[in-house]
This record gives sequence, C-alpha cells and structure tokens, in this order.
Amino acid sequence: MNASAIFHKDVTFILKPEIPNMAWPFMDDCSIKGPETQYETDSRDYKMITDNNQMQRFIWEHLNNVHCILHHLSKETLHCHP
Repeated sequence: MNASAIFHKDVTFILKPEIPNMAWPFMDDCSIKGPETQYETDSRDYKMITDNNQMQRFIWEHLNNVHCILHHLSKETLHCHP
C-alpha cells in the first residue's frame, strides 16, 4: 500500500543534490530536465558540440543530465525487506 510513498521518499533522498535544477521526482516517476535553450543559430540551425559536429549541443547537455541521474541511482544499493 505504501510502496509509492516509500519509493518517492527514497528517490528524493538519493537525488537531493539534483532537485530542482536537474530532476523532479513525483510519485513513481522522475522527470529529468533538459537544457533551457536549443541553441538555435541565426540561420535556423542548432549549435553542435565542438568534438562532434553531428551532435546538437542541447541533446548532448540533456544526455549528460540523464547520465548524472542514472549515476546517482546506480551508486545506491537498495534492499527489499520482506
């Protein structure tokens, strides 16, 4: 009955350093925020990252946020108690 509340409390504790700037846990879900801009240029293109001209900068930044959140979650060892 209280599984959602327990999950929310645990995820909120684990992701505390990233809330509200990067993550926002809600019930049994967690939103990961993307960048505030898509870095659109004057020519209606998008800025690319410098190391890979095939990757748009805003996608790269969002993937880094996803990686950070998954890293926080994978560092923790969660145990189920019967």
